[in-house]
Amino acid sequence: MKSQMSIEFLIGVTIILIIYVATIGVFSNYTQTNVVESEMGKQVCYTLSTGVSSAVIGGDNIALNITLPEKISNKNYHVYVVPGNESTITIDWGDGISSCTLTTQNVTKLNFTPCKLSINNLNGTVYISTLSTENETYPIGNDVLIVGKYFLTNVSLSISKNNSIIINETLPTSNGEFNYTFHTTSTGTYLIKAYDENYKTLNSEKTIYVI
Repeated sequence: MKSQMSIEFLIGVTIILIIYVATIGVFSNYTQTNVVESEMGKQVCYTLSTGVSSAVIGGDNIALNITLPEKISNKNYHVYVVPGNESTITIDWGDGISSCTLTTQNVTKLNFTPCKLSINNLNGTVYISTLSTENETYPIGNDVLIVGKYFLTNVSLSISKNNSIIINETLPTSNGEFNYTFHTTSTGTYLIKAYDENYKTLNSEKTIYVI
């Protein structure tokens, strides 16, 4: 009887240890992933805030371009720029956020997905010009909505696939923004470009993939 109880006890302890070790392993991997994502989010925030600060320091008519990474640890993310007494940038990738402050109140308010963007100081206001799409990858036959911010006058928009231009349009803007939808008819890599026709340094680029 005692021998049987001892065996049952050992089996029970073994099962508990296996569950414990598995739980610790999952938690460790989850924590490590969170740390990596947090650092990537901070880096995106720092890159954009440094660009804005450079535009402020550079003064009127300074212009620069920054390319943000397409994903944070294989996750889509959004960027929010909120001006105010303490202007902030927030990076949101669903499982976490990272925020940092800006050195100026005079910056355009906007939210966008990652792209190659421009930062311009025009008459003391910092304009961040971006192109956003809901996704980075689309199935063939889907519509793609492009949202452009922040542009001052008419925008020249071009879309090329595998280095061949398939769309070239001039679009009006409203409150610094424009929307444009196109239909995907074949697979490939699509490069979207936009620039303000009167302020060409207000420009942006975005790459999407159709599979």
